[in-house]
Amino acid sequence: MVGRYLYLELTLHGSGRTTPRIRALRAIYPRFSYLQYLPKIYRELSAEDIENKRDIPESASLLDRFLANTEGILTDLEGRMAASEKQLDPRSSPAQDLEWLASWLGIRFPEHFNERQKRFLIQHAHTLLPLRGTRRGLEMLLNLALDPYPTPHTLDPECTRVKVLEDIRTPSKFSVVILLPETVPDPEILEQQVQVITLLTSQEKPAHTSFEVYFDWALFKVGTAVLGSGTALKNVPVSRLLPSLILGRNPLLARLWDARTDPRWVL
Repeated sequence: MVGRYLYLELTLHGSGRTTPRIRALRAIYPRFSYLQYLPKIYRELSAEDIENKRDIPESASLLDRFLANTEGILTDLEGRMAASEKQLDPRSSPAQDLEWLASWLGIRFPEHFNERQKRFLIQHAHTLLPLRGTRRGLEMLLNLALDPYPTPHTLDPECTRVKVLEDIRTPSKFSVVILLPETVPDPEILEQQVQVITLLTSQEKPAHTSFEVYFDWALFKVGTAVLGSGTALKNVPVSRLLPSLILGRNPLLARLWDARTDPRWVL
């Protein structure tokens, strides 16, 4: 029987660092053909075809192969249309389409967001967007900005890395406090965090408000410290502080350092 077996040879090429893989392979039998949509006369066997034991009329075989050129193109398009829901899922949408998908929700990605953060933001838009412009909503967005590999715990209030504190004297002012982990990052990383948080806060805050950004070692700030949030003691090595806070680069720190031997300077 002609066409009983299908033999397929594939040659895979890799970069030398990754192994190529086949994600999908489709074989259809009997082969799909647009010929089935034409009138039956185009598929009828002639006496000559029957005499030569042909399964497909010779004229139909030519027409079938001619239509296969168009069918090969349109079938691919139909498959993409059938799988169009993948374009609307932030987990499966191509990276280049994330901006388009976010525009449906009125979301504009911060410039420094990586692909995982973009997908996470769209996926959790139903949680973040109703809180936009609020203290909690700003905290959640800033926590996402500092987490390059976000998980559902990123939005957990108990796992926050950023706190927004209202000014008890002026309601239109607030403070953004960056909570440091047990192992303090390098000064360059801290500088980048301040820049990211400052830029994102200025874009997302209510227009009539003003703010300041500082780390949680700046404790007991008059007018902003809240019991339990801005009053917790924490040891931070001076050598790991921002460059502007390193001894020798700030005259105030130099005066404080002299307090070890000069009783006039008392912390």
